[in-house]
Amino acid sequence: METFSAIDLGREALTTAIMVVAPILLLALGLAIVLGFLQSLFQVHDQTVSYVPKLVLMLGGLALGLPWMTDRLLDYSRKQFGSLENVIFVDPNSNEPSSSVTASVIPDSKLE
Repeated sequence: METFSAIDLGREALTTAIMVVAPILLLALGLAIVLGFLQSLFQVHDQTVSYVPKLVLMLGGLALGLPWMTDRLLDYSRKQFGSLENVIFVDPNSNEPSSSVTASVIPDSKLE
């Protein structure tokens, strides 16, 4: 695997991970800001007040966004498995992937 391929693979993995978790994290951030403002407005200093609304909102966001998140992860997985041959079976003397994979066969007499 070339250095460029490894960097590109890592970049795509991080980009996909950020895209998948960003909607849930943004919902939690928005709700935390609103709840923090309301708690300071009404001078409620109990930290447990914000747990239930955050939990409900994040579970609701997860339920609504799960099909989209699953599609993104499946697209990423299909792309990576499709390019697996190019990553593994590269001839060290050329920059192009080999068209066929050669395997050595062990005779049956040596296996016994």
